Amino acid sequence: SNAQEAFFRGNNNYQAPIVFAPTVSSTSVVSNISRYGAASGGTITDNGGAPILSSGICWSSTSSTPTILDNKTTDGTSFGTFTSTFSGLTAGTNYYVRSYATNSVGTSYGTVQSFTSTSTVLIPTVGSILGGGKVAYVYQNGDPGYSSTNIPILIAANTDQVGNLSGGTALWSLTGASGIAQQVGLIGVAYEALGAGLSNTNAIINSYGAGNYAAKFAKNYTDGVYSDWYLPSINELGKLYSNRIAIGGFSSQYYWSSTEVQETPTQISGYSWSFNGTGNNKHMDTKAWNMKIRAVRTLVLSPSTTPVLASTTPASSISSTSAIVEGNVTDEGMTQVSSRGFVYGTSAGSSTYSVTLGSGAGTFSTTLTGLTAGSTYFVRSFATNSQGTSYGSEVNFTPTLILTTVSIGSQIWTDKNLDISNYRNGDPITYAANATDWNAATNAGIGAWSYYSWDSNNGPIYGKLYNWYAVNDPRGLAPTGYHIPTAAEFTTLASNSGTSLQSTSSEWAGNIGSNTTGFTGLPGGNNNITTNNQFEDKGTSGWFWSATPYASDPTKATFRLLHQSHVFIELNYSKKYGMSVRLVKD
Repeated sequence: SNAQEAFFRGNNNYQAPIVFAPTVSSTSVVSNISRYGAASGGTITDNGGAPILSSGICWSSTSSTPTILDNKTTDGTSFGTFTSTFSGLTAGTNYYVRSYATNSVGTSYGTVQSFTSTSTVLIPTVGSILGGGKVAYVYQNGDPGYSSTNIPILIAANTDQVGNLSGGTALWSLTGASGIAQQVGLIGVAYEALGAGLSNTNAIINSYGAGNYAAKFAKNYTDGVYSDWYLPSINELGKLYSNRIAIGGFSSQYYWSSTEVQETPTQISGYSWSFNGTGNNKHMDTKAWNMKIRAVRTLVLSPSTTPVLASTTPASSISSTSAIVEGNVTDEGMTQVSSRGFVYGTSAGSSTYSVTLGSGAGTFSTTLTGLTAGSTYFVRSFATNSQGTSYGSEVNFTPTLILTTVSIGSQIWTDKNLDISNYRNGDPITYAANATDWNAATNAGIGAWSYYSWDSNNGPIYGKLYNWYAVNDPRGLAPTGYHIPTAAEFTTLASNSGTSLQSTSSEWAGNIGSNTTGFTGLPGGNNNITTNNQFEDKGTSGWFWSATPYASDPTKATFRLLHQSHVFIELNYSKKYGMSVRLVKD
């Protein structure tokens, strides 16, 4: 207690305990390395005289001495050996890892370990067949031109190049047509580097011109498929030497590089490499000397950064209001997929609606609900990681439109007013929710629909009211297998009495029909907003558009009026009216 400590502090023999930061003796070699995670750990040999508050590992891809201010795990509070698994890594990236332990005094760290998370592409091995030759070197983090999204691969030709000099020898000089060893200026670190060979080769050829010489023969080499070969820089040639056994076919002789060197204040020479197997034999040689060459080329592997998705599976179990769709993340990309799902709508490429279904790789599916029968939907799967969002291929489907029909004489009619929101091709029909919307579309000659009095409660009873521009739209208002009746087809229907066409519904008030035909005509009224700023006749008349324009006035079209007086007459009104629609089977 504080009182006890105060008492002992008054005693000259009392010494306060010394507390120091924990001792962390080591960091475990990193194991279980994958694209996005790995495991390491450490050993805490002394808690420093105070309880361990936290321990674990910390890591960074940018700092070679990571601290707890970087990424870290938080593990146990006792000392000894511990193992820690960590995740959230970026594929193909070099990381530094240290164990740590913290007490009330401070934090101590173990030794640094480094590792590279697994790449998102299959990295070829040295000596494997690839790109017209054999893999001579796979660029590593820190090499010029390397990134986690672009990994250069140095390819060596399968054999030394043999030209057309006497005896078919493969021994050529670096001199041009005149036999003079010209200075090109390819001196210095940049011209020695990995990746410099191609530009070196082009510079030599531009300087030397025509003739037979090492750079020209390397540039002219072809394996029958690729024609981008060149004479390697000295560092590229060094990689060929280091991996000469795996590549194969080399002689124990000197090979030219495309790099120059200032051998003496007055002498510009070429760099070569001895392949006699005695060690690092990088040489400065007179350009006129004859040496072997081995052409190389470079290809770049580009790992996927964003997720890769298989084709979106075609919809199944399609009903009038729902359907099942499936996607598949086949590759999460550079970082793990944080969300996946579907976007869809009633036009190609749309994402009006979205459904999110978890994270990670693999297949996923869902049932899309609340769909409109007869409307075509376009669906894409998607997956998102830190680098961006990718989409699967787009599929489309049309929820089953349940149309009930009745045979009346020689014709087959639908027995309900049309209630769809999309044209046959899936494009949406303009929805007018108010007078402004209706007038804007109708005055522009654009197909539109509304509910009677803008009230959606009228939809389930009377269906939608369409202007004639929707009826006549070339995209097709009627679903496949049906069409809008012509005036002549209505005349055939009119051979039946209005009473027999009227429903027995109370919507007709006291003038219900007998409905002996099964047509079930309803008094859905009309939308006369554009002409008279009002809706008319719900409960007294059913107004039904025909597909026939009125010949005497291009602003009008014919329709049939089913009135409570039981008449069924043909009239001609403005195409800007909104009316009910019935269909006839093709």
